[in-house]
This record gives sequence, C-alpha cells and structure tokens, in this order.
Amino acid sequence: MRIYRDFLEGLSKEEREELSNQNQQARKEYVEYKTYLEMKSELENEVNRLKKELHSTKKELDKYKNTYRNFQKQISDYQIEEVKKLLNQNYSYREISSRVGISIKTISLIKNGKYNKQVLPQE
Repeated sequence: MRIYRDFLEGLSKEEREELSNQNQQARKEYVEYKTYLEMKSELENEVNRLKKELHSTKKELDKYKNTYRNFQKQISDYQIEEVKKLLNQNYSYREISSRVGISIKTISLIKNGKYNKQVLPQE
C-alpha cells in the first residue's frame, strides 16, 4: 500500500486525476462484464431447461403418435362393396355398421362418394 501511495505522490495532479478516472472506468467495465456474465449464465440455464422440456414433450408425444395411428382404421374393398350393397337394400346406417363393423360416419362417406382412405385388399 505504501508503494502505491509513494507512486501517487510522484504524479502531478492531472496524472492522478487521469489515473483515478481510468480506475473508475475499469471498475465500471468490470461491474458491467460481471453483470453480463451473470445474465448470460441465467439465459443459458433457461435455454437448457427449455431444451430438456422440449425433449421430454417430444418423447411424450411420440407415445401417443403410435396409439393414434392404431385408431386410423382402414377398410377392405369387400367392406366397401358390402356397404354399398346394404345401402341399396335400404338397411339403416346402424344395421350396416353392426353387420360390417365400421362407423356410421364411414358409411356416410362411402354413400356420398367421399371415402378416400387407402383401402386394404380383401383377405
């Protein structure tokens, strides 16, 4: 400490003021840089947390993706022809549904010519 005091005493008033200003500027830059590093760290932590959450959500959705595909029932050409035949014989949608094993909505789509799912060949 004494060496520093001796050093300052050897300087002119202007040089001491300049050194003091530089010292204050360096402290200010240090505080700003420290604040920047803290904010950067917080943001990196938040990004990592969000990445983990996204990964977890994707895994959860993948579980349901295969389940959903299993509900997309496809019907055979035979079933389509059977529905058309029963419709021509004036069976109700409910009766056709229970006989052929497909939904009333699908029967309606077939009747109106709007059924466009890829059909499976008759087994």
